Amino acid sequence: MSKQRITRITSENDIPLAAGRAFRVARQSAMRAGHTILFIENGNLIKIRAGAPEEIVRSVGRVDPRRVKLKKGVRTTIQWADNPA
Repeated sequence: MSKQRITRITSENDIPLAAGRAFRVARQSAMRAGHTILFIENGNLIKIRAGAPEEIVRSVGRVDPRRVKLKKGVRTTIQWADNPA
């Protein structure tokens, strides 16, 4: 986002719009760099890669975002309780 103009959020109502914009910018940047992206949508963990269709990795149900702690640029391995890696 350093090359993007950052605008001030004027109210709490602007936060979802700003977050959506930030997600799209980060997703496009990662895709251009050739990275695989994982995200949750409608209770499914979805994987996307440049030049490949979206793939549903598995159903995850409801996720509490307060319990998910990831830092920018960190690589991680996903381990499932029913199928440890």
